[in-house]
Amino acid sequence: MTTSQDIDGLLGASEDEHLEFKAAENNFELDELVKYAVALSNEGGGRLVLGVTDKKPRRVVGTRALRAEDVAFRILQRIQLRVSIDAVDHVAGRVVVVTIPPRPLGQPVHDRGQYWVRSGESVVPMTQHQLKTIFDETRPDFSAEPLPEATRFDLDERAILRFRELWARKAGRPELLEGPWAQVLEDAELVNAGMPTVAAMILLGEERALGRLLPQNEIIFEFRDDPNDLLASKRIEFRRPVLLALDDLWSAINAFNKEEIIEDGFLKWNVPMFRERVVREALLNVVAHRNYRSQAASFIKQTPTELAIISPGGFPESVTAANILTRSVPRNRRLAEALGRCGLVERAGSGADLMFGTVLRDGKPPPDYSRTSVDEVVVELRGQVQDQHFIHFLNQLENERDLSFTVADLVLLDAIARGHRLGGEQRRRAEELKAKGALEASGAGAGRKYLLASRFYALAKRSGEYTRRKGLARGEHELLLLKHLEQFGASSMSQLEEVIPSVDRRSILKTLHSLKDQGKVRLEGTKRGSKWVVAGQKPGESEKKSRTSAAPATSDTDKTQDKTRE
Repeated sequence: MTTSQDIDGLLGASEDEHLEFKAAENNFELDELVKYAVALSNEGGGRLVLGVTDKKPRRVVGTRALRAEDVAFRILQRIQLRVSIDAVDHVAGRVVVVTIPPRPLGQPVHDRGQYWVRSGESVVPMTQHQLKTIFDETRPDFSAEPLPEATRFDLDERAILRFRELWARKAGRPELLEGPWAQVLEDAELVNAGMPTVAAMILLGEERALGRLLPQNEIIFEFRDDPNDLLASKRIEFRRPVLLALDDLWSAINAFNKEEIIEDGFLKWNVPMFRERVVREALLNVVAHRNYRSQAASFIKQTPTELAIISPGGFPESVTAANILTRSVPRNRRLAEALGRCGLVERAGSGADLMFGTVLRDGKPPPDYSRTSVDEVVVELRGQVQDQHFIHFLNQLENERDLSFTVADLVLLDAIARGHRLGGEQRRRAEELKAKGALEASGAGAGRKYLLASRFYALAKRSGEYTRRKGLARGEHELLLLKHLEQFGASSMSQLEEVIPSVDRRSILKTLHSLKDQGKVRLEGTKRGSKWVVAGQKPGESEKKSRTSAAPATSDTDKTQDKTRE
């Protein structure tokens, strides 16, 4: 069941393929609702929130839509999709949250033959490629399939030796370096009935054989001095076995890799734009999770300060940009198992965890997956250090308080530093970090806000920002609102929100009701026309005062001139 606190938590969230806001103050047609339900379900499920503006800063405006009790049943009859509909009585108006489940594996949802997906703020029909990608989900692991046209002569002997060396080292089995290589590959399930599998060709395939049998196993590297340049100043096409290509790919990237100097007192150290372990993990993700049924190549696009890695096929089933740190579903299981035998997975750490943790500890933005679609996964790495004071802040806390931050903690601290709103689980962890001295908070309940501890702002010499983010105490909020009402008279909620712009509407309402309980203010009127006034004013007097305060003052000179004219 959705609560008012949940609605407050959603107001700062970003719209994506799993969340959509609509004001829908008066109505929301069933056909439109069904269309959004189909689109959200096809993209992994999500929520449609009615009664909230879609532009930031979002606010609750209330909705009269979806009052019929049988709406969910009518949707079920029409598209065989069981949605849940919660009507929430928020203090600022009625909000309706429609929760849409994800489509079944391999089965796109449609309405009367139309398969919908979202494109920006619009809902559009699926392309044939998108449909095929979904239908392919239930097919067997493509990387485990043998290639009938392939023979043992299509495998690169250098790559096979590399595979045996890595597996022997990882497993502590030196005997893997001896004996016939065919048996080793059989044991690794890379050869089936004497025929190399797709996974074997990806890892070990000889270059010319790949061009003939698996040309999509290609990674194209491009470097541009300026991201707006149409032509790359450097372009290399890598169509070779992965085990031989990884080092060459890193060398191509590292050739343009610059460094920044970070200072902490008398200490100085260099931070490269792109760390090798982060780049290798991103490359391994391309290898293990891309859609090899697609004939498209993977791309690495580098500029002096940014690196984008693009691979065909969207996220594997049930994986999203939001849960990428907690959800791992290999699209090519046989290939992923072979990489594990080589120790490449362990060498790259815990996947996305390593990428996020490393860049955040360097004071850089987290990896950005926002451009990912159903057609391709795009991860963007930004190389420049955004805030070296954040690095010093983490180091001081860990050294002085013997703290150890998890990757989830680092993501949380970074989100708070950037002023992002927190979800329910993050808010619980924020309280724990507050108890450890890493965070501070102001306000209570759903309006509670978190900020980094004051020592961070002292390090950064941004004490003014600390004061602004910390905000005023509740008693100071009351004084500000009272002073405004005494000076300007009757005021609407939108006017009072301008008095304390750093405080959300719900918290301002709580403060006003506290003043009301103290007998200092009262509410005149009903619904949208209601206004707050000082309690001592008579009915109607507040409007007169409001007009008087808005009129220009009359000076003594004006009064003298008036008397002279008389």
